[in-house]
Amino acid sequence: MRLAAVLSGILILTSSTFSATIYVPDDYATIQGGIDATMNGDTVIVRQGTYVENIDFFGKAITVLSQSGPTVTIIDGNEAGSVVTFKSGEGHDSVLGGFKITNGSGTLAPTGDYSGGGIYCESSSPTITNSIITRNNVPDDGGGMFTWYSNPIVTGCTFSSNWADKGGGMHNFSSDPLVTQCTFHLNNVTGRGGGMHNYDCESTVINCAITYNATGSKGGGISNTESNIEFSNCTIIGNQADFAGGGIYSYLSDFSAINCTISENYSYYWGGGLYNHTCSPTATNCILWGNTPEEIVDYNYSYPVVAYSCIQGGYPGTGNIDNDPLFADSANDDIHLTWNSPCRGAGDNSVVTEPTDFEGDPRVALGTVDMGADEFYYHLYHGGEVVPGFPINIKVVGYPSAPVLLALGSGLQDPPLNTQHGDLWLQWPPLWQGNIGTVPSDGILVLPVTVPTNWTPGSEHYLQSLIGPWGGSYTRLSNHLTLTAE
Repeated sequence: MRLAAVLSGILILTSSTFSATIYVPDDYATIQGGIDATMNGDTVIVRQGTYVENIDFFGKAITVLSQSGPTVTIIDGNEAGSVVTFKSGEGHDSVLGGFKITNGSGTLAPTGDYSGGGIYCESSSPTITNSIITRNNVPDDGGGMFTWYSNPIVTGCTFSSNWADKGGGMHNFSSDPLVTQCTFHLNNVTGRGGGMHNYDCESTVINCAITYNATGSKGGGISNTESNIEFSNCTIIGNQADFAGGGIYSYLSDFSAINCTISENYSYYWGGGLYNHTCSPTATNCILWGNTPEEIVDYNYSYPVVAYSCIQGGYPGTGNIDNDPLFADSANDDIHLTWNSPCRGAGDNSVVTEPTDFEGDPRVALGTVDMGADEFYYHLYHGGEVVPGFPINIKVVGYPSAPVLLALGSGLQDPPLNTQHGDLWLQWPPLWQGNIGTVPSDGILVLPVTVPTNWTPGSEHYLQSLIGPWGGSYTRLSNHLTLTAE
């Protein structure tokens, strides 16, 4: 009897800890078929292709991932409702990642509105990663994603070209989402919040780019109503509102912005950068520059606290400056700081909450934190799309006069090779290497190149740079840059 009880316990333990992996379309023709066959802890792997369906997790704590990424793995909702639905109490262990989510038309929410064209979350808190939510259209709230009493984690996602009345990219209602490393681009609404609308929320938005969204009313980039939102390391650029708040519109909302760059936003009437209505937000270590018609408008008992920030036209507060931030290329939305920028080393270290800047560089790199989303540090990045046969600019950030060695490798060294200058991530020897010159006085070396014609779409190519002479005390290896061919 005792032996039987022990064996029974072992069997129960084994069955409860065993997890299965299901492949679509190998094992099941549809993603929903794969989900329906799972138990908690299972994983569904979806091969590349287009799947015309609308899926629901039905409360399961499972992981659904694409095998080849969002550019080639598409869930098409066929205008038959929300493309992906979470409304059965899903938690953070319900994971969706690596898909393009498109052509959704929404679900009837408890608000009485059709909402959540791409993703619909009701009383659920899933994890959404590495996905493209695009070209979804709803008559009411959340063209890309709608949350209602939900606390999802959304990371590494792009919300683009979605349409709604409020919250083109994302609409949050009485929810506290964590949104990190996401892009909200070219979303449109007739009401509030071209990129994002928060109502009665405590959202946290970190390392996000909110760019070129538009509204026929308020909050071209972001609109906050009766909310308390935390922004850190965000770039809010080129958004447009027909009424007020080109960058951010806030009503009865006390948001905080730390190390954000808010630039080139437009409002037809008031507050090209920020429009504050009956609220007391804070902005520290921020840059507001080039917004039209003005950087900040405070209306009806609004008392912002702005400190250690670069505000065009000036603004009262400790440590604020009114000097051109000297972006690398503001005409092309490159808001990296140059070596001579007055924002470099002009911030307040005591308020820094994130260890890195908007692209992963150390946040307090050279003693005193910089203003804005970018921290001036050794870095390699590029401007322009990586299209075979077309030009792009490879840009190397470093101290003036530093020699630059650029290496193109075929893969990664794992684990990285430790050197006196940091981690060498490329396989050695690399396919190509060369001295490409020295960093000019503005701290950014621009190398115009043509993308090789033999790079196939989706292929990845790796770059790393040595900035400074080998053996130099100020020499560093840059970040590892991946060029993905379009």
